Amino acid sequence: MENVFIARQPIFRKNLSLHGYELLFRSGITETAQVNDGDSATSEVIMSTFTVFGLQDLVGDSTAFINLTRRFLVESGPLPLPSDRTVIEILEDVSVDDELLAAVQRLKKQGYTLALDDYNYSRETEPLLELVDIVKLEMPVLLGDGAEDLIKKFRSYELTILAEKIEDRPQLEHCRSLGCDLYQGFFLSRPDISSDTTLSTERLAIIELLSKIHDPDAEIPELEAVISRDLSLSYKLLRYINSAYYQRSFEIRSVRQAIMMLGMKELRRWASIVSLCNATDKPEELVKLLLVRAKMAELLAHDLSPELADACFMAGLFSGLDALLDRPMEEILTRLPLAEDIKKALIEGVGPTGEILNNVLAYEVADPSGLHLPKLTAEEVRQHYLSALQWQQSQNQMI
Repeated sequence: MENVFIARQPIFRKNLSLHGYELLFRSGITETAQVNDGDSATSEVIMSTFTVFGLQDLVGDSTAFINLTRRFLVESGPLPLPSDRTVIEILEDVSVDDELLAAVQRLKKQGYTLALDDYNYSRETEPLLELVDIVKLEMPVLLGDGAEDLIKKFRSYELTILAEKIEDRPQLEHCRSLGCDLYQGFFLSRPDISSDTTLSTERLAIIELLSKIHDPDAEIPELEAVISRDLSLSYKLLRYINSAYYQRSFEIRSVRQAIMMLGMKELRRWASIVSLCNATDKPEELVKLLLVRAKMAELLAHDLSPELADACFMAGLFSGLDALLDRPMEEILTRLPLAEDIKKALIEGVGPTGEILNNVLAYEVADPSGLHLPKLTAEEVRQHYLSALQWQQSQNQMI
């Protein structure tokens, strides 16, 4: 167990609200991402979810999607998974026979939602369509000429269609046009950039606020003026500073008092987070993802190079600015007075800060080949990820 780690990938509804997370297994920090023993992998995911991580910490109040191998489906006893919050994914390479169909029927009677993973229609697997609830289709299938007919066939079984491995906004819109119900992939972390797109007034205001907040020469009266001009920002700052988190015996009643109480470092963090949350037309899950990145990068830095902790936090937090603002990272950073090491980490992925951020990004997508942390054990990295998830969930009062 000490060598297992789990990442998660969000699954969205059509309006890009969160539906759940697929939990991804990898067996430790290694040079390859291969899982040689699928049954062991399944067992590790389930055991880790309930004995190491905790389902609530991993998926909150949403749904967990977990892959099960044929052996696990057929031979295992009652699963230690709550049927009302778990989607069991049947892998694409599972052979279909009477024994498997009986196992799937048993799970369905127990109340589990069932999905076919990476599904390609065949006569052999057709009996499963009568039993499952969700069919997951990859982009190559959805981009093919027969996609509409295939989806029409699945609709005749009253199945939910989940489009997976969506890489960008055009693919997302294509899947929407096909009538898919759920969406999964890296599109969330990619900017939607077109040559005739300019920064909107709202997004330009976000950059201007970030620029002033991160100006190393900015003084308290200037920051007070910037924050006071935004009534929503002022209210959120006072609400945050007066929250139970600070446990003071007196109430802060002015923006200047709040700034003095927080200090410049915490003010910059708070204002940066709130500013990102105000980015329009973006799923809330993207900001949550960036908060996890920021905290995990900071925690790794504390172990590896403590002097980089603050820079790593900011690098993680700003690593999705391009996706939030739909502009190239280089263009955005020309407007922000960030330290050069943070800029190099964000644009080129180089330098000590960039190396730590790269490891966080690799962990996020469950890619052990991208993890290079020889000074840390897999258990230590895993605990930092869990701590980052817990911290992100505690930040509701901040925003």
